[in-house]
Amino acid sequence: MSFCSNLQKIRNFMIAKVISSSTGVNFFVTQPLNVANNVYSSRNERIFCAKNHLGRRSIIRTKSSLMLFCEIATCLFAESHVMYRQRKLPHTSKILRLIGFSSFKNEARMYCESAMESHALLLCEFDDSVLRYTTQPFTLTYRLNNRKTRYTPDILKMMSNGDYQSVEVKPLDRLQSVHNVEKFQVLQELFPKVVGHELRLLSDKDIYAGGQIKNYQSLYPFRRQPLTDQEKTVLSITPSILSFRELSEVAHSSFTIAMRLVAHNSFTWDVLSPLNPESLLKKRAA
Repeated sequence: MSFCSNLQKIRNFMIAKVISSSTGVNFFVTQPLNVANNVYSSRNERIFCAKNHLGRRSIIRTKSSLMLFCEIATCLFAESHVMYRQRKLPHTSKILRLIGFSSFKNEARMYCESAMESHALLLCEFDDSVLRYTTQPFTLTYRLNNRKTRYTPDILKMMSNGDYQSVEVKPLDRLQSVHNVEKFQVLQELFPKVVGHELRLLSDKDIYAGGQIKNYQSLYPFRRQPLTDQEKTVLSITPSILSFRELSEVAHSSFTIAMRLVAHNSFTWDVLSPLNPESLLKKRAA
């Protein structure tokens, strides 16, 4: 299905209008979305432009990002009759430190505000339970200590079982500050009621456990393309348990094939320990 035909499908899509609930939480109800006809190219990215009822422009970059946003928004609307606007993160800023991350899973370039957030995205790439994800997905207005404030999660994940999960990425020492303990206690209680799914807190202790980030950084370039027939044949004749060195030698395969098989999660192994020739690999069930 073409990109333009997908745009036609969402021509009657619903965008949100801010209202205030009795609980003091600002959320969104449906309003028709007036979709602009133009799809143009900017910095080699396909950009979908939509203009909502407030006259602001919502920009969703790349086909996969657009479809992911539509799928997530549709599900949120179906489950809770609530939909949230996507926060627009500028690609250049004199204030924010912006980092681009090329996602093979989403076939899109994702933008985040710190190196730790980009490493959290790397974990999503290797997590088979995560079907797709997006960054800075929506903004929620709520009250904390009788003051109205806004919150935007760092990541929204679409899980393979159909569930959704919002994620906040922050260093552990900041999560443990008095202000943030109170803030996220309120938000974690609020999310299931208002958004319909949980808010998970992800710290540097979780992300940088052992050597998993270094392992995934080494393996990530090998996930760029799907496995070839030759690589699938090598996988089919490998023993159920073997070392990385033995995998490289199976049927005269190469280091590249071995790395690609491991990168595509064809084996389970101790990701917290550095990947080396003696690393023990266990073949996943077909």
